[in-house]
Amino acid sequence: MSQGPSATGGLASSKRWPPGWWPAAAALVAVLIIVAIVVVAQTNSDTAGAGAKSSTVDRPADTTPVSAVWSIPKSFLGQWRGGANDGSRGFEVELTVKPGKNSEELVAWSQTEKTSGNRCERVGRVVTVDETELTLAVRPIGGADCGDDGKPSAIQLQPDGSMLYRAGASTGTLHRP
Repeated sequence: MSQGPSATGGLASSKRWPPGWWPAAAALVAVLIIVAIVVVAQTNSDTAGAGAKSSTVDRPADTTPVSAVWSIPKSFLGQWRGGANDGSRGFEVELTVKPGKNSEELVAWSQTEKTSGNRCERVGRVVTVDETELTLAVRPIGGADCGDDGKPSAIQLQPDGSMLYRAGASTGTLHRP
C-alpha cells in the first residue's frame, strides 16, 4: 500500500499521537488553571492587607477614595452663604464651589463661630458627585476651631434653590448672595 494524500488532504502517516494523550493534555491545562488561580489569589491577599486592592485613587494628605471621575454640575457652582449650628454653637458659613472634576479640591469655605469669632478655613476634595449632592473629603487650611476634620461632609441642593450644608456635627442652609 502506498502512502499518498489522505481524504483530509494531509499525508497519511503511520505516526499518530500516543494513546491517552487527551487526558494528559486536559490534566496539564487543569494544573495550569489552578496555578493561575492560586497566583492571582495570593496577589490579591497581599494587596488587600495593604489597602491597595481597590481601583480608587488615594492622595497622601487625604486617604478618602474617589469613586469615579465626573464634572461638577453647574447648579453647584459659585458662592453660597448662610448659617449653621452644631447643636450648641452657631456659625456663619461662606462656601465657594469652583468648576472641575471630582478628586480635585474645588470647594473652599470658611466657618466663623458667632460667639468667639473663631474662623476656620477649609478646602474640600469632591469624592462623589450626583445631580443634587457632592460628598467631600475636607482638610483645614487655616484658622481656629476646625474640629470634626476627617468626618464626611456634604452639600446638597434643595428644591427651593438653597443648599443644605453638613460638616461633622454642623448643619445649616446656605443661599446664593
